[in-house]
Amino acid sequence: MHSSPASPTFETCDTLWLQRARLDATPPKDLRVYDGTIRKLMLTPGIKPTPDDVLRVAERLESLGIRHLTINVFWNGDRQPNPADFAACKALLTHDFAFDVSVYSDAFVPMPVFDAQGLAATPDALQVAEAFAELGSFQCTPIVTDPKDPSRRSRMEDDLERILDWCGANRVGSALCIGDPARMDYEYLNRLSGLGAKGGVDRFDLHDTASSLS
Repeated sequence: MHSSPASPTFETCDTLWLQRARLDATPPKDLRVYDGTIRKLMLTPGIKPTPDDVLRVAERLESLGIRHLTINVFWNGDRQPNPADFAACKALLTHDFAFDVSVYSDAFVPMPVFDAQGLAATPDALQVAEAFAELGSFQCTPIVTDPKDPSRRSRMEDDLERILDWCGANRVGSALCIGDPARMDYEYLNRLSGLGAKGGVDRFDLHDTASSLS
């Protein structure tokens, strides 16, 4: 009787894949990894990380050599930021970590979320940015989408120019997060990208709808 060769285990397949990936990979010398571990930790249902939890994870990430980290601080149509988001961001910015912190916030260009909920009182983007700057060094990352309506598009462009002008005047690094670009009008996508380039953003982030690759 001839016995069949044993099927490779998951661990074996994983090891072989890593070996092949390392052999074939030719990453550019200026490759940057923006780590979203804490950002995803804050979004995980059923857990409520404390600032101390966030700092412990951040210390481990720093020890692994992470130099660029991302985090969300969302207002979600409220008058104040999400308390847990803000506490986590404050813990990171007030601690002397080797990595920089890129802050995604719906308050930098507040029109899409707040307009959709019919709210008249929206946070002032520049006051929000100044509050982050007082906590420590951060990279300002406004989020833009396509509101479709011409007048609302114009307002979004004005808000984007305003926050990027502030970043330039205050020597704060900036990036532009474009939400749901696959469903965005192509000409409008180009226009927003042009405003980002003109405003001196360090990078463009193309994000799916809800960070779920849906």
